[in-house]
Amino acid sequence: RRRLTAFHADVIADMAGNDISGLLIAFRAGRRIRPHRTACKGFGAMYSVFAESFPPPAQGTHRVDEMRGMAGFLGAQTGTVTFEMNLPAQAADDSSDIVGRFSLRDGKVVVLNIGASRETKRWPAGHFRKLAELLVESGYRVVIAGAGAFRSDGNYDRAASQRFFADDFVDGRRCVNLVREGYSEPGRQLRRDAFFLRYSGVPLVTVGCDTGPMHIAGSVGEDAKRATISLFGPTSPFRYAPYDPSRG
Repeated sequence: RRRLTAFHADVIADMAGNDISGLLIAFRAGRRIRPHRTACKGFGAMYSVFAESFPPPAQGTHRVDEMRGMAGFLGAQTGTVTFEMNLPAQAADDSSDIVGRFSLRDGKVVVLNIGASRETKRWPAGHFRKLAELLVESGYRVVIAGAGAFRSDGNYDRAASQRFFADDFVDGRRCVNLVREGYSEPGRQLRRDAFFLRYSGVPLVTVGCDTGPMHIAGSVGEDAKRATISLFGPTSPFRYAPYDPSRG
């Protein structure tokens, strides 16, 4: 708290509006701006009650457009939106290794990203298994993706993949389980999967919950060419779906 209070800047802009960011700017000196209270999560607005507020977003505004509006409010020029990712060469090598090992350029590949960081955002893993079986019956190949672990609740993706995708159905041909093809180095599996989902050209479509890999796979830009199907629970898809300004 002392270090935060001593930190001086001309303007501190909180573009998240959640509990953590609200607490962070509450203890900082200088001009502070946070999202409008209607756009804050949790107690973010309460922690920063004396901060200035960005203009309230119009109803149904996507989160990306909301943040672009905040940047414009601060005087920044916002042009074409792209989410091109600068991934290390190792990510491309790891992705190519997976593609080659399982001959993933053969046939029509659908990726199922089975996890999410919050229980309320998860589609039951058993449903993903049933979907995988239906896709295989229809002539598709299925790749299971997800994180090795989530700090919030242990290793949901890995545990779910071991329970529902650890039998003879996952034979490396009909179904490939990338969750168990992980690495001990932090972040390496995520970087590999990010390259695989976005740049490999292998997935015909990626199906998953409201979570980071869906945004990696589906956000706009000249480098984003693959379709996604996002499964939403408590949050609004109009506000948090993979960003596409051309959608209705």
